[in-house]
Amino acid sequence: MKTIIFLIMLTFLAFPTGSDWCYSSPECGPSTWSSTPYCNGTQQSPVNIITSATTVNTSLGSFNFIGYSDASKLSHITNTGEAVIVYMSDGVVINGGGLSGNYTALQFHLHWGNGTSSPGSEHAIDGQRYVMEMHIVHIKQGLSNLEVAKQQKGIAVLSFLIDVDKSNSNSAWDTLSSYLETISLPGSVNRTNFTLSISSLIKQVNTTKYYRYHGSLTTPTCDEAVTWTIFQSPVLVSPNVVNAFASKVFRDNPARTPLVNNYRPTQNLNGRQIQVTQSGSQKAAASVRVSLLGMVLLSLLSYR
Repeated sequence: MKTIIFLIMLTFLAFPTGSDWCYSSPECGPSTWSSTPYCNGTQQSPVNIITSATTVNTSLGSFNFIGYSDASKLSHITNTGEAVIVYMSDGVVINGGGLSGNYTALQFHLHWGNGTSSPGSEHAIDGQRYVMEMHIVHIKQGLSNLEVAKQQKGIAVLSFLIDVDKSNSNSAWDTLSSYLETISLPGSVNRTNFTLSISSLIKQVNTTKYYRYHGSLTTPTCDEAVTWTIFQSPVLVSPNVVNAFASKVFRDNPARTPLVNNYRPTQNLNGRQIQVTQSGSQKAAASVRVSLLGMVLLSLLSYR
């Protein structure tokens, strides 16, 4: 029972129900969210990451992914009317990656635009937005239900930017998009026996290279309790996958309006510093600098 209550609470945190907010209407869309609690804060998400302004943090090491390769850990998939969410059963955990403890995964959800020609990611890299974005939501172990959204590091979200590759066919994403017809109407739930795992969805991504910053949930109530990780390399999917999300999922019934453009615009950084892992090019540059310094020292010693 506690697990069920907790899942309901996190669903509300990530995607509150009701008519108070939406993506599609000027009366309740993102431009109006600042009137809701916390959405007018100074540490809001998503953001545009300017790579030239990032700071290398050498303590941002590799993640440990527990349960990510287990297809049985995916519980069910649902259409909330604002997003597609895949829930997980107990036992999916991350640590490392500069996080302050163990974090349990509860669900992942997706944001998209209106097909392959329309950007739909929430985060941007140097002003570039991608066609989709996947968020895996984790909560810190050892915190109570009420503490999760109020602690600065109570929630950890892994963000995977998604791009189109016409020559790419990732069978896991093909399978995931095939479930969409079973949850086309809002409120629909499919408790399928998943044949894919989280790892199969992100297998192309180098998970040692990422950006890190402190921010918020990207839907009301926009609690500023999230440690964000945005991986540098995107997930590549076929155009059919992107178009399926934009055409097979509806935000209402019986009108069956396609659920599209379910993203929040980027927010001001307000002085926040975005950190980055040391990339291969940065390591190479550091190696060159060390080598040059060594040559100079040898030259000086030889001269003496």
